Amino acid sequence: MENKLTYLYSLYELVKADMDKIKIPYTKNVKIKINTRAKRMHGCCRKVNGSFVIEVSDFLFNYSKEEIMNTIAHELIHTCYGCFNHGKRFKYYCDKINQLGYNVTTTYKGKEVTQIQNEAKYLVMCENCNTKMYRMKKSKLITNPQLYRCSKCKGKLIVYKIIKK
Repeated sequence: MENKLTYLYSLYELVKADMDKIKIPYTKNVKIKINTRAKRMHGCCRKVNGSFVIEVSDFLFNYSKEEIMNTIAHELIHTCYGCFNHGKRFKYYCDKINQLGYNVTTTYKGKEVTQIQNEAKYLVMCENCNTKMYRMKKSKLITNPQLYRCSKCKGKLIVYKIIKK
């Protein structure tokens, strides 16, 4: 784990240097951690006691150096003022860093998507536009779907329990 963290920090320094070149105003002194439990996300950025912590999923070490750097860049952009979401400013900085050869997007739909669908216990579906969302845990969305709406069309959500054979 120590070697992975050292490697992660070395890539973090490369991403910071690239962001400095194009003047993306990320937050300095961000703590980096490896998340060994995450199965569905590449990384996440959290604000803890006024400081940012970036977590990178352990499975990402099976990917290329470039993929890890894309994830670090994505999470580091979240530390910029007004970028804790995936709004216009966030997308602007993504476009800016992508000019240096990165491939930073708002979401990643790669190899894990099929795996997530296979492991999911619940399917949440919009009755209006048929958007599908897969969930592994019995979250508030699963227990109280009436409190939520589809993010695409604001339609009513219906929960189905997936029965494995």
